[in-house]
Amino acid sequence: PKLLKLVLQLGNALNAGSAKGGAQGFKISNLMKLAQTKTNHGTTLLAYLVSSMEKSNPDMLQLEHEFPSTKESARKSGNQMTTDFKKLERGVALVENVIKSGLAQGDSSFKKLEPFRDDSKAKLGRLTAR
Repeated sequence: PKLLKLVLQLGNALNAGSAKGGAQGFKISNLMKLAQTKTNHGTTLLAYLVSSMEKSNPDMLQLEHEFPSTKESARKSGNQMTTDFKKLERGVALVENVIKSGLAQGDSSFKKLEPFRDDSKAKLGRLTAR
C-alpha cells in the first residue's frame, strides 16, 4: 500500500547515513513511533505525515480503500481475536485427527485432505509467529 511505502521512505530519509537508512521494510509495531516522535516544530511525525498527504495526495487518506479489512478488524477486540485464533487451532487439530482416523481405518481417500491440512498448519504457524 502507498501509505506504508511513504512511511518507509520517511523512515529512510530520517535515518539516512545510518545503518537503518536503507531499510527494505519495517515492523508494524514501529508505526507507533510516528505518534511519539516530534519534529523540530513540536508536532509529531504522524501529524506531519497527515498534513503532507492532505496537501499532496489526499486520496491516500482514504485508508478504508487501501486496507479494506481494517474497518472490520477495528471492531474486533483483542479477546475476540484470541477466541477466533483458538477456533482456528481447534479446527486444524480436528482436520488432523480426521485424517489420522481415516487413514488408520485404511481409507486412503483421506490423503486428499493432507495438502489442505499442511497449508492450514503453515498459515496458522505464520499467524502464531506474529
